[in-house]
Order: sequence, then C-alpha cells, then structure tokens
Amino acid sequence: MHPEPLKQCIEERNHLREKINDHVKESVPIRDAVTSMQIDIGYIKEKVVKIETILEEKYVTKADFVPVQRIVYGMVGVILIGVLTAVITLVLKGH
Repeated sequence: MHPEPLKQCIEERNHLREKINDHVKESVPIRDAVTSMQIDIGYIKEKVVKIETILEEKYVTKADFVPVQRIVYGMVGVILIGVLTAVITLVLKGH
C-alpha cells in the first residue's frame, strides 16, 4: 500500500475527529439552554392554566354580565327619573 496516502487519510481522520469533538463541546451549552427553556415553558404553561382557572372561578364574562348591567342601569334610570320628577314638582309647586 502507499504510505503517503494512508498517512494523509489518517491525518484527515484525526482532524475530523477533533472538529467533531469541538462541535460536541460547543453543543453542550446549547443543549443545556434548550433544556432550561423547556423547563421554563412548562412553568409558564402551568401558570397560564392556574390563571385561566382563577378567571373562570372568580370573574364574570362580559356575556354573563350584560343582563345584570341592563337591569342595574334600568333601575338607576327609574330612580333618577323619580328624583328629577320630584325636583321638578317641588320647583313648579313653589311658584
């Protein structure tokens, strides 16, 4: 066999091994960062579920509130009309 091409192949192989090892070393922090982000995303998902549960249990949706709002506004309107009518009646009787 030819010693020179064999020597070149071995050198090239060694060089490629070094490059692969360098890439593996560089990928460790990236892998750790991805793992950390996955944990953070899991934590955020849990918090969102908790917030959704609290909102569903303690707060009223706008659709549920509209009928109550109309009743209250109607009652306030009736009371204001009564007060204004009384004031106008007092003013007109006073003259």
